[in-house]
Amino acid sequence: MKIYFIFLVRTMFIQTQDTPNPNSLKFLPGVKVLESGTRDFPNAQSSHASPLAKQLFRIDGVKGVFFGTDFITVTKTDEDIDWKLIKPDIYGTIMDFFSSGLPIITDEQPPSDTAIDPDDDETVLMIKELLDTRIRPTVQEDGGDIVYMVCTSLDTPDL
Repeated sequence: MKIYFIFLVRTMFIQTQDTPNPNSLKFLPGVKVLESGTRDFPNAQSSHASPLAKQLFRIDGVKGVFFGTDFITVTKTDEDIDWKLIKPDIYGTIMDFFSSGLPIITDEQPPSDTAIDPDDDETVLMIKELLDTRIRPTVQEDGGDIVYMVCTSLDTPDL
């Protein structure tokens, strides 16, 4: 009697390249990222149309994401964050994303409830940013969503 074991292993080899900007690092996953052109996501709020960019922005220290046809460039917030600390999370996010089969770019529109209004004060801007970058993506993973209503001058919700 013979017993066979089958092990499934992720087999993506991601290379990195330095860029002229020491706060940016180019990741080469060895697969096509975009069919053509480039896409820039300078902040988490701009990543609404890319599930991969959304996931990368969830990593503490990621400031920007840029896609090319065969690469992903990630920009960290500043020199104080060591690449050695965030590269493993970036590698894992890229590998998990490509194994999921999700599209890199979708037709999703930005949420209108957290659009920046010139009359928003600093607290409201911070709340909207946290909703878009941290809370909404987590809730959406479970099939839900969040809607920002309004914050009055007394800091009480207007229901």
